[in-house]
Amino acid sequence: MFKLFSNDGLPNKPFVFFVSALVGVVIIGEIIYCGFKFDTGELFHRKPQPIDVSVKNYNTDRREVILNFERTPERIIAYHQNNIEILDKFGERDRIIASVGRFIIPHDVKQQEIDRLINKIPYYGQNGIDKETARYLNPDFIMGWPSSFGKRGVWSLGDTDYWLKRNVNCYMSLQQKDGKLYETMDGEYQYILDIGKIFKKDAEAMQIVSDIKSDVNKILSDNQHRKQQKVLILDFYGNTISSYGENRLAGNIVQALGASLIKTNSKIGKEDILLADPDVIFLIYKTDADLAFKNTFMQNEEFRSLKAIRKGRVYMIPISYIYNSGLRLSDTIHLIAAGLYN
Repeated sequence: MFKLFSNDGLPNKPFVFFVSALVGVVIIGEIIYCGFKFDTGELFHRKPQPIDVSVKNYNTDRREVILNFERTPERIIAYHQNNIEILDKFGERDRIIASVGRFIIPHDVKQQEIDRLINKIPYYGQNGIDKETARYLNPDFIMGWPSSFGKRGVWSLGDTDYWLKRNVNCYMSLQQKDGKLYETMDGEYQYILDIGKIFKKDAEAMQIVSDIKSDVNKILSDNQHRKQQKVLILDFYGNTISSYGENRLAGNIVQALGASLIKTNSKIGKEDILLADPDVIFLIYKTDADLAFKNTFMQNEEFRSLKAIRKGRVYMIPISYIYNSGLRLSDTIHLIAAGLYN
């Protein structure tokens, strides 16, 4: 017979062990139960809304596909700044189960944006997560760039077919025409409208687009009698210099604001820049460290004769403003307009 007390009147050791173990199991169970209650409340505090939405997009092979949604996405992996920011704007930030990518915005507001947004979502850093981790997270929607769905690469989660077989829609931020890259303001407008449609925020999305178009019209109206400016948009990769043409978003914006985009090859040399002698030069930067390049460029003896340098009209643009800019399109327009007309 099991004794509660030993002959000396003290609690029996096996009994003490049994009670302690039982209490421990109860405590652990309560912790686990509370933990699951917390996670569930955080991730699924809203019921999925039934919808019947279709949007055009692309697969890994960059062929046009139709994405069909029967309910609002609840578990989202969001790649890069444009996708993270638009989910935040539409009040869907709490649906993000993983986010990846660089935030490249003017330094004077960068830290406050990081504190406001990045520090409040599951953020996996700049270089991505692997496919196995992504699958373990059990997403129902992935918002990425072409690199997110490539055959290989640090940001690749596998091709779109892999996820489609698992009932996961993949939205790729990509603009093209006749199979070639062709980025325009209209393409960014469509991106904003697409995401608004998927999350039943059509009115908000249309208002954002309408406001941006109104800004463009006002800039044109205010500067219609100004001399047309000749512009070069340059991107330096070591010894390689790229010039952004009308098929790139920055070039499309320059033209939309009434300036003249100097026609060049996509890869140019120093002699081409000297021959073009633009009124205004925009330099693309990809990291905060690149900001110092402006002074290096302007102090280069080979370029000091350029009109833009002599008049101090060289301006820096973060790459996130001119590649898949999303909501940053408005900032890009005002930044370029300031370089052209202020």
